[in-house]
Amino acid sequence: MATVGSSHHRAAKADTIIEDHTTVAMLASLIPIPLAEFAALSAVHIKMVEQLASLYKVEFKAHLAEAFIASLLTAYVSTVAGIFAVGRISKWVPGLGAMVGVVALAPLAGALTYAMGRVFVWHFESGGTLSSLDEPKAQATFRREMEMRTAG
Repeated sequence: MATVGSSHHRAAKADTIIEDHTTVAMLASLIPIPLAEFAALSAVHIKMVEQLASLYKVEFKAHLAEAFIASLLTAYVSTVAGIFAVGRISKWVPGLGAMVGVVALAPLAGALTYAMGRVFVWHFESGGTLSSLDEPKAQATFRREMEMRTAG
C-alpha cells in the first residue's frame, strides 16, 4: 500500500514540475529580444529534466538531456520551426509585430514544454534513463502529447 501512495505522490510531484516549467516556458517566450527566448526556453527544458530525473532517481547528465530533447523536437520539427520562425521574425518589427511574435510563441512554448515533460515522465516511469532512449516510441509519445495539448 505504501508503494501506491508513494507512486501517487511522485506522479503528483511530476505533474507539478511539468506545470511549473510550462508556465515559466510561456513567460520566457515573452522575452522581446529575438533569440534570447530560445536560450531561456532551452534552460527551462534542461532544468525541468534535471528535476524530473532527480524525482525518479535517474542520473542527470546535461549533454544526454540535451540530446534527448533534440530528438523529441525532431518529431515536431516542421511545426516548431514554422511557428518559431514567424514568432522570431515578428519580434524584429516594433510594436504590433512584437505582439504577434509573443502570441505565436507563448502557446507553442507551453505545449512543447508540457509534452516534453510528459515524455520524460513516461520514459522514467518505464525504467528508462537519459542514455536509454527508444527514439521512435519517445517521438510518437511526444507527437501524441502535442496533439492533445494543442487540440481545440
